[in-house]
Amino acid sequence: MLLRGLTPEEGIAIMRVRRGRVPDRILANGPGKLTQALAITRQIDGQAMGGCGVVVLRARRVTDSSVRRTPRIGITKAVDWPLRFVVVA
Repeated sequence: MLLRGLTPEEGIAIMRVRRGRVPDRILANGPGKLTQALAITRQIDGQAMGGCGVVVLRARRVTDSSVRRTPRIGITKAVDWPLRFVVVA
């Protein structure tokens, strides 16, 4: 699984400390922001998730009907390919 962003439900206060004064909606909404919010550094590069100290828990079961495929953003090639997946509430 590749996580490139998230909407935090817990730990928001510490994420604000790590990311500075930014709106909650953009605390971890991209790869760089996500790693900064979760304090993920290059020290764990190449390590297996089970041995690096980072824990990702699924908060709730995600149904197929709650997953949307959308065009990718921030790129110049194959923009229309629906390879961006978003879980909607």
